[in-house]
Amino acid sequence: MNKKDEFSPELTQVLTHMCNMIEVNYDDVDFSSPTWYWEHTWTMEKEEEFIDWLAKLLYDNSKVRKAILSFPSKDKKRCQAGARFFASMYGWKIITEDLDKLLETK
Repeated sequence: MNKKDEFSPELTQVLTHMCNMIEVNYDDVDFSSPTWYWEHTWTMEKEEEFIDWLAKLLYDNSKVRKAILSFPSKDKKRCQAGARFFASMYGWKIITEDLDKLLETK
């Protein structure tokens, strides 16, 4: 059994959407690799789009909320923070040029 088989349907839904956003097939990603999320890139705009999508999904879907969040309360700020945390931990790498722009603004 591979690692994908161990994912909950809710986590599979989130990861599939994350793959689709950058036109990568979910089945082509080696989730057993400890650094699978470094294999692809996305722009800061795509990451923000994903965070907004995930925050809405977390707010609207209690099963996803329970699967992803440590404290799965239906609170918009907590859902937004959870989505941002998920993207920072498991999101694709940000394209270097975008990362340089981000660092310049700080």
